[in-house]
Amino acid sequence: MMSSSSGANISIADRLEILAKLEDGMTVSGIACEYGLSKRTIRRYRQNSKEIRNFAANPKHREMKRQRKSTYTDMETKLYNWFLQRKLLGDCLTDNILIKKAKEMETEFAGTSNFKGSRGWLWNWKKKYDIDKKTTDPNEIAANNFIREFLQTLVKENISEEDVYNMDETSLLWRALPWKTLAHEEKCLIIKGENGKTDIVTVAFCANTSGTHKLPLLFVNKFANPRALKHCKDTLSVVYKSHPNAWINEDIFREWYNNHFKQCVKERQLQEQREGKVILLVDNFKAHKLEKDELDDGHFVLMFLPPNTSSMIQPMDRGVIAECKKLFRHKLFHQVLQVLQYDDGLTQFYADYDIKDCINFISEAWNDVTLQTIRNSWAKILNRQIELNDLKIEDPIVSDEKNAKQSFNVMSAEEITEWISRCEQVEIIFEETGIEGENKSPSSPSIGGEEIDHLLYNLKTLSKIEPEIEADAKRIINCFNKTEER
Repeated sequence: MMSSSSGANISIADRLEILAKLEDGMTVSGIACEYGLSKRTIRRYRQNSKEIRNFAANPKHREMKRQRKSTYTDMETKLYNWFLQRKLLGDCLTDNILIKKAKEMETEFAGTSNFKGSRGWLWNWKKKYDIDKKTTDPNEIAANNFIREFLQTLVKENISEEDVYNMDETSLLWRALPWKTLAHEEKCLIIKGENGKTDIVTVAFCANTSGTHKLPLLFVNKFANPRALKHCKDTLSVVYKSHPNAWINEDIFREWYNNHFKQCVKERQLQEQREGKVILLVDNFKAHKLEKDELDDGHFVLMFLPPNTSSMIQPMDRGVIAECKKLFRHKLFHQVLQVLQYDDGLTQFYADYDIKDCINFISEAWNDVTLQTIRNSWAKILNRQIELNDLKIEDPIVSDEKNAKQSFNVMSAEEITEWISRCEQVEIIFEETGIEGENKSPSSPSIGGEEIDHLLYNLKTLSKIEPEIEADAKRIINCFNKTEER
């Protein structure tokens, strides 16, 4: 696997394929791993998507790439024959094994050789003999083996696909707005440092293979009892939990699995007057590892995907979560557009926008994710065809661009896409920090960002009514803003 390729040997057709996977919701990290490219290269393709598609409009350009003629033809032929023999024996041949064998063979042919066995040479060798990377990637092999065994289990134990679920979590930067909409405001809340972390929550999604049963979201915030939920915490549309770092840990997952997931599925089976074993697929995250007697109680089975295969076969990670986040940000941005026409509109929006609004937006977005999106996310792991939609549905991002330009001339599609990309980068960093720091002592939660904005807005409003406190109010607000800028 290439570790830091510039992408010079990637054809235009491959770049189009990468862009398609980005649009389907596959992560930058997953694509970089699959193609052996750096994350920077994948992001560059996304930024230059328009130019790539324009260039690819000419079919002659699709296979264009930089090529070098190999000077190791005999060795490469022998290596290919050896490769076929080992695959017939069922061997797992990694890139390192292939390079080592190539060096040995070239030494046999030439006695002494300057052959270095670079990643670029290996990539060209695979293209020359039409060797799909999937045949040598151990993670892909593990994923395919799991799919085969999983499908056999469904048949052997007569488990209905209606009773097969997947649960996956993601971080959500819930208060960040495009910087350009904030440029004219006194207080600009943008994505940066610790402030970004303060405004992140974790949301877990769970649905069955048909999409006919979407469970309420598991929503994890830093604060157990925020002011905005004071009188409605027990009637929320989500399962609300708290953790000092807004992470899902083993206790939260266990409580959700035993008291919410099982209960919801049992009620559904009872309503439909049927019974049968239920499987919940989860990734190999430590927080999901329950005690052995909890993994299979005869009715419910907790099944783990192989390590490092989530981006390949985990359904919620194959377009569902990405679609829900896009819908969430569409709803958030649409709400902001409604207040930009007023003086101090955005400042007031931030003062009023709280965690309950976030819960409402993400719940509405989850409801708006279509059955087809969910069914298609299961296509690979269930080995079935992807459904095509004949109806032309406008992308919410395109809709946002039109509304923004018509109403306020503030944003372009590229700027909205850049906003989403920045949010995703912060969320990925947060998730990676969560994985690395799950055993560390959690930080102590302080007052939330929405609480601060609400207090500052009230202070500013009060200073207009009570002139005697205006000077003190300005000093407090200015002091806070300077602290935020550090």
